[in-house]
Formats: sequence, structure tokens, C-alpha cells
Amino acid sequence: MASELLRQARSYEEKNRPLVKQQLPLFHLTGGVGWINDPNGFAPYRRNPVKYRNVRVTGDTVLSGVQGRFVDLLLEIRQEPGETCREFTLEIAKNDDYVTTITLHPQEGTITLDRAYSGFNRDIVNQRTFPASLSGETIRFRLILDRYSAELFVGEGEQAASMVLYTPLEADGISMRADTAALVDVEKYEIVVD
Repeated sequence: MASELLRQARSYEEKNRPLVKQQLPLFHLTGGVGWINDPNGFAPYRRNPVKYRNVRVTGDTVLSGVQGRFVDLLLEIRQEPGETCREFTLEIAKNDDYVTTITLHPQEGTITLDRAYSGFNRDIVNQRTFPASLSGETIRFRLILDRYSAELFVGEGEQAASMVLYTPLEADGISMRADTAALVDVEKYEIVVD
């Protein structure tokens, strides 16, 4: 099954990656009114917005309508007054059998991408930790999922990371959790290519 998933992922990437690469340079990752502003980037491909404001995240939190494998997801995370969030995790491409995690460590100034449970059982590096600018009262990041890959942009786009996902497309759950209470604003859009 892993070789079939790998074949599907490679085929998809060869066919569709030019669109994503063409659009990425057009991102205007400036903090417009409240959110990252990209008037000429992915905006024409965004559909079916789902928005939440001031969601209190502690344990595992799933928001209705926030799921998918071809999405543009924007998160703004703030610590609840009196709390110190040491770890905030976003789980993507998730179901009962698979999950890929993106974990922010604000105190350490690092982000960990972990695809150890994404379904690929070959000997590859599944976990990467890298320094990131996570200081300040608010952490912003944007995640673009395009079926078999994920692109992460931190802050105003100062830092970026990407990874290939070998997970079957049926694993489309997205959830988040924090070790202490965090307040999160979420904007999720489906990306629709006509």
C-alpha cells in the first residue's frame, strides 16, 4: 500500500505542483487588517470560508468545518491572560490510523514537524525541529495543504517549511491542542482549482 500511495503522491505533485509554485511568489504576507493579505495570490482559489474567533484551546479541540486536504489555513494564537503556553500542536491529515503534527514551542522558539504516523513506513527522516520567531503576544502562521504536501509560513512569512505527506486522502481531520489555555483565531478556506 505504501508504494501505491507514493505513486499517487508523486503523480499528483507532478501534475499540480506548478500551480502552487506559481502562486507562492504572489503571497503578500503582510499583516493587513487582522490577517495576512494576499489580494493576488490564492484569493481567487479560496472557497467556503470557515472562521472562528477567540476559541479557547486546552485539550484536543476539533472545530466544525475545519478539515480537508486542499486548504488554506490561517491561525493566530495568543496566550490566555495568566497562562504560559509551552506547547501548541496542530494535527493535520488525521484519522484513526494517521496523523501529522506541527508543534510550536514558544518558550524555546522552535517548531517541530512530525510525520512519523503519516503512513510511510520506509526509513526516512520524519521529524524536523527548526528555530522560529515565536516571541511576542501573538503567534501567526499559515498552512497550505495541497493533498500530499504541506507548506507552513510563520509570522509574516519570515520563515517557511514544507513536507510531503504520504497519508491517504481520507485522512482529512484537523485538530489542535495546547498544554495550557490558548486563544486561537482560525480562518480556513478550501482551495478550489477549476
